[in-house]
Amino acid sequence: MSEYGDPISPEQIEQAVERVLDLRRTAPERSLDADVREAVARTICACVLGIEDDVERHLSGTHAGILEEVRREAELRLAAARAQAQDNWVDEASKESFPASDPPGWIWQRPAHPQQEEKDMVVRTSTAEWHGGVPDGGGSVSLGSGLFEGPYSFGSRFEKDAGTNPEELLGAAHASCFSMALSLLLTKAGHKPRQIRTVAKVRIEPTADGFAINHIELVTEGEVPGLDAGAFSAQAEAAKKTCPVSKALAGVEISLTANLL
Repeated sequence: MSEYGDPISPEQIEQAVERVLDLRRTAPERSLDADVREAVARTICACVLGIEDDVERHLSGTHAGILEEVRREAELRLAAARAQAQDNWVDEASKESFPASDPPGWIWQRPAHPQQEEKDMVVRTSTAEWHGGVPDGGGSVSLGSGLFEGPYSFGSRFEKDAGTNPEELLGAAHASCFSMALSLLLTKAGHKPRQIRTVAKVRIEPTADGFAINHIELVTEGEVPGLDAGAFSAQAEAAKKTCPVSKALAGVEISLTANLL
């Protein structure tokens, strides 16, 4: 029912939903419940904000149903908008890697509002400790997830001693990120892979001012039904350019060998 005792029309619900979406765009930090209440109050019934009027006795039993209907529809619209934003944000490197007849998959969602970027940003943490000098000291590295903790040293990095090292950890990050990006591209292109396996070979070399990581070699192979080797290589090249770890390593030469099984 409206404030005047009339039945609630689909047009009024639509107006309230549109109002919710406008409020979300203007102030995404507010709660959805607050936006729904304000939208319903402005478009259907002021009573939901606690404003007394002569017809409240006719509306008290319908408030919850109106709010729930508007909220449900708004959540559906917001979810659809997020999915559309994810599909529409295409990295320029992906565009260059595919002809118009074979568009790439869409990788990452760019937040529509600057204040939402902070909320949506994912932060992962790893910790390293080092004790003593170099080369006689040593340390340990651990992942924030708790799934790995191990020692590292000068010997495990530059010789053949037991332990991990920054290069193999970097290689693990790059191989896993690339494999996921390639799988996503293939899936979005209509060729869901059975398996993607990637080896990352990270090379550290002496330079005039110490050591530098100047080259990473990615060797990937995949089982992808219905895809030929040329198309697989093109998708792999796009993944190499667009996976976040590749972007983070923009100053490092990255070579790629892609084999379709």
